[in-house]
Amino acid sequence: DFREWCEKHPGKPFPVSVALGADPATILGAVTPVPDSLSEYAFAGLLRGNRTELVKCRGNDLQVPATAEIILEGVIHPGEMADEGPYGDHTGYYNEVDSFPVFTV
Repeated sequence: DFREWCEKHPGKPFPVSVALGADPATILGAVTPVPDSLSEYAFAGLLRGNRTELVKCRGNDLQVPATAEIILEGVIHPGEMADEGPYGDHTGYYNEVDSFPVFTV
């Protein structure tokens, strides 16, 4: 999504919303590899047994889980990078220091 945004909107900040405190099905859906034909929200709904209710963010046009406890809204400025790591990844492996886009709240 970020690369597509940068190609379609050169130099413009990429809107980002981060949901904290979502229900377990949504959290699992976010980290489980699913086919491109199935969204993470749809997968979470299958796990939960009902659809994931989404609401529009206050500061951008993105949608987030309605039951999340906290929503962080911000942007990623194209070209703004910072080193991150080393840290243990959710996959169970240890990642080395690498450069990643900066999320500005």
